[in-house]
Amino acid sequence: MSRYQSFTETSSGWSDEMGAGVNQLFFVSTYTDFERLAHGPRGTEAKHSLYVYRFHPSDGSLVLLHVSDRKEREVVVNPAFSRYHPTLNVVYTCTEDIEN
Repeated sequence: MSRYQSFTETSSGWSDEMGAGVNQLFFVSTYTDFERLAHGPRGTEAKHSLYVYRFHPSDGSLVLLHVSDRKEREVVVNPAFSRYHPTLNVVYTCTEDIEN
């Protein structure tokens, strides 16, 4: 299995190298405080910094599992990207903050 997961659309739904029966999570990170960024993004600040979805390869759907709350938002400011540890049940998130 490669380090990066690939998905392809088929006539019967979505197929992936891990198999349709495997639980897969998508982590979506969003900027929450534009004043603390070194660059000026377009758009509006997000109310929540992280969203976690379960991906169902069989039909391509996403089910929302978790939205960061106010306490988490104060700890995780402007998450830029996340990576899953290859052997541990851990997700690392890199944040952007010119103050800290």
